[in-house]
Amino acid sequence: MMSKAPEGKLITVSENRATLAKEHEATIGYPLTTVIFAWIVANAAEEERKEGKKDITPYWWTLKTGGVINARYTGWVKA
Repeated sequence: MMSKAPEGKLITVSENRATLAKEHEATIGYPLTTVIFAWIVANAAEEERKEGKKDITPYWWTLKTGGVINARYTGWVKA
């Protein structure tokens, strides 16, 4: 979901959860699992960036509920 976000569009983890649940015909996306996988994607993207890759998942467009930057996305907060 993070890599499908249109360029420059900010989304929240909650929006990702709702979209994933709808796509898989579920009533809800489990919040803890969604947050864990978002963190994994963000860290993997940072590892790729450090390796010099340019086409990485734009995890910085995925915010916490309320539009807050997730402090656990270490690379983005530092940048």
